[in-house]
Amino acid sequence: MEKETKWGSKAKKYMDDSEKAQDLLKRATRKAEGRKGPLEEIWDGLMLMFGLLGDWIAGKYKDVSWQTIGLIVVGLIYFVSPLDIIPDILGPLGLGDDAVVLGLIIAQIKHEIDSYSIWKKMRHEQA
Repeated sequence: MEKETKWGSKAKKYMDDSEKAQDLLKRATRKAEGRKGPLEEIWDGLMLMFGLLGDWIAGKYKDVSWQTIGLIVVGLIYFVSPLDIIPDILGPLGLGDDAVVLGLIIAQIKHEIDSYSIWKKMRHEQA
């Protein structure tokens, strides 16, 4: 039997509860808005990642792996947590570690984000 990590256990709780996942996404979106700074380099990927999770929660987009959703959720849990490697109270410096973690996740799931982006564009063109 595989031992579940603390982060994996937390992520599963969000993935199994759409209201809880939606709240996490809202908190992450609020934190990101108006605080580009260190997030600027990953901004487009971050916005697509937020959109992917939001559309997955709403049941609009399901062509994504469970592992990708788990990575996104873990990343957002880390992002909204005020207690991480560099505390958020240190301003832009405190967002630096968040940008690194989220950037690594975005790079890891790039193929899924790219697929989502294509789906989103096609859907927009059909509307």
